[in-house]
Amino acid sequence: MIYRVKTFLFFTSIAVCSAGAIESLPEKPVKEEVIPLVEKMAKMPKPYIMRDWPEVSQKYYKFVLRPNYELDGKLLMSALPKGKKVKSFPISSEHIKTKSGKPGWSCEFFPNKDFKGTPTVKRVDSEINFKWGHKPPVEGIKRDHFSVRWQGSLTVPESRKYKFSIESDDGARVLINGKPLFDNLKGSFKASKEANLKKGKTYEVTVEYVEQSGEAKILFNWGYISPKAKAKMLAESDIDMRMPSYRHSKPAGEIFTNISAIVGAKMVGLDPEKLTGFDVLNSSKQWYDAKHGIYRHGPGQKNPDLHSGIYGYWSSVYGIMLADLFPEDPDFLNQAKTATKTFKTIAKGLGCPEKPDFDNLGFNFETNGPGGRNEPMNRLGNSPIIAWMNLMGYDLHKDKEMLQYTKSIMDYYTDNPGRYELTHVMAPYVATRLNAQHGKNYDITPIYSTWFGDGIKKGWKITAGMELDGVTVDGIDGALHKNGFLCFTMGTLNGPAWLLPALRYDQRHAKSIARYNLNMAVSMRLFQGYKMDWEHQDHKEWKDKYDPEYLLFYEALFSSEPSKERKYRPYATGDPIRLGWGVPKVERQDYLKAKGEWISKHSANISFYMGNHVGLLGAICHPTDVPGIIRWDCLKTEWLAPKAFPTLLYHNPHNETKEITLKLDDQVKGKVNLYDSISGKFISKGTNHGDKLELKPDQAVILVAVPQGAKLSKNGKQLLANGVVIDYRADR
Repeated sequence: MIYRVKTFLFFTSIAVCSAGAIESLPEKPVKEEVIPLVEKMAKMPKPYIMRDWPEVSQKYYKFVLRPNYELDGKLLMSALPKGKKVKSFPISSEHIKTKSGKPGWSCEFFPNKDFKGTPTVKRVDSEINFKWGHKPPVEGIKRDHFSVRWQGSLTVPESRKYKFSIESDDGARVLINGKPLFDNLKGSFKASKEANLKKGKTYEVTVEYVEQSGEAKILFNWGYISPKAKAKMLAESDIDMRMPSYRHSKPAGEIFTNISAIVGAKMVGLDPEKLTGFDVLNSSKQWYDAKHGIYRHGPGQKNPDLHSGIYGYWSSVYGIMLADLFPEDPDFLNQAKTATKTFKTIAKGLGCPEKPDFDNLGFNFETNGPGGRNEPMNRLGNSPIIAWMNLMGYDLHKDKEMLQYTKSIMDYYTDNPGRYELTHVMAPYVATRLNAQHGKNYDITPIYSTWFGDGIKKGWKITAGMELDGVTVDGIDGALHKNGFLCFTMGTLNGPAWLLPALRYDQRHAKSIARYNLNMAVSMRLFQGYKMDWEHQDHKEWKDKYDPEYLLFYEALFSSEPSKERKYRPYATGDPIRLGWGVPKVERQDYLKAKGEWISKHSANISFYMGNHVGLLGAICHPTDVPGIIRWDCLKTEWLAPKAFPTLLYHNPHNETKEITLKLDDQVKGKVNLYDSISGKFISKGTNHGDKLELKPDQAVILVAVPQGAKLSKNGKQLLANGVVIDYRADR
């Protein structure tokens, strides 16, 4: 029989055991407050297209976390033995066969330079990678004046361009189906060339080598490594992992590209080591700067200047995430502890606690004062990240000075509000925790208003009340201006992940947060070009061919395409093509013509440093069986949090009562009692997965799954169950 959960109280008061006494806890619902900007957002975005973000996220990471796999001739991810820059690999015997069907190459050695007569030696070689030097290559052949011919039938694992490379001393020639790929039999050379090959077709390959005199060598490789060979190589080595920031660029070392993928995969329940086949945790430590005790933007960086934004301060956020997600590796926790101490030094160097001043571009470890990169926008809203790191440090070290610094930083921020990129996103969480746990009394609504960009003249904002050609584009993050907006994937994906934990400490803005989250989760599919036609995205033809499930993300969403005409709205795009990063720069007046000629078939504006953060959304956003009602996880992104019971936000955006099927957190085992921290009461007892929950129009609930039989107690304002806080503002 299905148990029916109703949103009325089963019992009118809660028996609370405190200091040995039993007393009645009166019901005290929170006084709900709104965030003005969010009120402009659609209640139900249109068209309502909600992707299953947990499933999409898992597919995304399975797609991109494939070391040394080429998509459209470019690496998705490079993972190579540390310190080695291997760009090509032997053509594995998995793909090459002799005429008799044996794995490998049929090989013939001739005692002359002209391939004449009967071969002296016949054998099968697994690969063509030989450095004979000044020695005879095989018994019966002198060290000079010989020739070798290899032949094999090649089949490829997929249809695409393959890059072949050859290095020969002396001459060599390569024929594919009789046509020359390389042809230089008269002298040493080194070259590479691409060839379009199709899966299911057999290619007859002949490699010929001529040794005149001196050193003898020939290496014939391609830019593909077979899964077996890759697994062997990765298992035997310490690994340098690199991913391209953009689809068309080379794999590089930006932390927000690389570590975000490892973090995101783990957040949605995947094992990144199994996906990649190597020790990703050890590889992730390349970004830790032991000299200064922080994570850095690039591996091996130790320079004294630390940027205040995503190229500096933000890097250590990933260090905290790694410590939370991989507790089995003590190095991460130790590094997190050290990083928080470093941010204490930064806070002190920037005036805390007496005269905090964050109107600067960053920090310099040599002067212990302001430093950073000269980018004026960096100074807007960079203080909350330093406050958050100090609050994390207080939790880890119980250092009262760090708590004092946290408070002084937030005092500064309330007088100097701002937002830009990501360093402001912790502000509501830090403020609500300081209010609930540490005696502060910040007015939270203005902090939320700043977070969303309401009233901010400079810096980035969240879109609200925007509809372009029948498409709601609310809830996305970026630069808004009089002609529209330019919003970016990374900031948008991070938004809800940093707001939901704040609702555990102050529930008053739950409806506004839920409305924003819903709009953001619907708008995110636009950044992928999902269910958008050719006229509303840059690389429609490329995506149809190489990303048919539309998993990969464009860098940005513009309010219109970057042409002079501005015909199509909204538009998925990015910076590289319009700014000429790694591709020809396309001017506005030429954009639509260039799109018809080549842009749609290219992938320049697909961005991994942005899209690799999709796990933040996939981990917290779970659609229910009623469109528009989402289960939001308030605990998943509270990093290094003390023990807590699963805490879930639901909101009904409809104008009528709706009934949903509860799918409780995976951590919930057996029956639970559901406590709603908004109404301040238990709304059910003995609840199971699959039970029904009724939500009235515009009703929000924050449900804490309390184990049946848990002992309730009260500690000041806090309501606890088995010693675990379930409501930080039970006194209201």
